[in-house]
Amino acid sequence: MAALDWLYPSKAVLAPFVVLGLFLVAYNVGTVSKPCQIQQDASPVSSEPRMQEPCPLPGAGRFSRVKLNSTGLLSFPGSGNTWTRHILTTATGILTASVYNNQEDVPLTGIRGRAQRVLVVKTHNLDKLPFSLDRYVIIIRNPYDCLLAAFNRRSEAGVPFQQHIAHQPKEAFLDEWDTFVDGSMKHWSSNYLNWSKLQKPVHLLVYHRLLAQLEPELRDVIDFLHEPSIHPMIHCAARDKEGDAHRQKEEWQEKFAVFSHKQKRYLNDAIDTVQEAWEKRTGKNFADFQKWKRP
Repeated sequence: MAALDWLYPSKAVLAPFVVLGLFLVAYNVGTVSKPCQIQQDASPVSSEPRMQEPCPLPGAGRFSRVKLNSTGLLSFPGSGNTWTRHILTTATGILTASVYNNQEDVPLTGIRGRAQRVLVVKTHNLDKLPFSLDRYVIIIRNPYDCLLAAFNRRSEAGVPFQQHIAHQPKEAFLDEWDTFVDGSMKHWSSNYLNWSKLQKPVHLLVYHRLLAQLEPELRDVIDFLHEPSIHPMIHCAARDKEGDAHRQKEEWQEKFAVFSHKQKRYLNDAIDTVQEAWEKRTGKNFADFQKWKRP
């Protein structure tokens, strides 16, 4: 057995080697963990909020990559439909379409699939739609301002007046204004009363509220749309809220765009009726419509 003693050394002989081994293990563990600790300390988790996505270029937009619920943007002419669509595209990056063949619009062309790849479809008349849509955002504006804007944007001999920013000449107010108001004010009233009875989800967007409180009003519209694939950039719309579809006010028109006592009486009554209908439909308060009235 003595010949094999070297294979089984005594505890006294092994002790120094055990101590040395433990020391080396402890040292190596320490040196490995130290750089990890240093790296962790060098890159602490930032508490700063994530940077917002860059805003799209003015006028830029794209078709949605996923199907959306088809939504109509319905309004009486002169209510700010084109400007509202500019705001919506700027806030979402998604294109809008139109049932009209305007040069600046994405045409709907009767294809339902296209209506599901844009955010909203512009129309002033439900009969113009080639198919029924899933829901509607309806823009309403002070009828006095609305009729003046609608008169300015009319076509002469079929040629549009510089799209949405032109003005009618003074001669047109002298010759045509009264007749235009008499016919249009009745359509304004009947349209909004009929639209309050639509058997589809609706959101009433008040134009002067959108002008005065763009961010909360815009967020209400986007909440109504409730599209999970849309990541709104409200700050982008606030930066570029003017767009190129705002008609500059001409002071001289206030002297020519005169409403008769009969016309004002009709419009003031229409404001009451429309307000009541929409409060009943939505359960919301539209008392600010009363500010539209003229004595």
